[in-house]
Amino acid sequence: MILNGMRKAASYLEAKFGGEAIPEVQMQRLATCFSCDWMLVEKRNENNLLDVNGVPVDNPYYYCKKCGCPKTKYWADSELRKKVTYDKATCPLSKWTH
Repeated sequence: MILNGMRKAASYLEAKFGGEAIPEVQMQRLATCFSCDWMLVEKRNENNLLDVNGVPVDNPYYYCKKCGCPKTKYWADSELRKKVTYDKATCPLSKWTH
């Protein structure tokens, strides 16, 4: 269990500090995520609380349900719009081609 956590941490650090993906790759990745059944949309209301009614909001958070990252606004790097910018990041389902 500890070894698995260390692997996840090393993978995260490699992705975060491994450079930025070019904009075309970022858009391809995001399009892939948006068409995936494993994408989670966490909607929040104007008070930044979970919108229990599912009412559309201006800035929802997007996460992958398959990755091991925390799904919380306090871990901004796990949000898909941020994650796709990391050149060394990978899709846990191997759906990204770059």
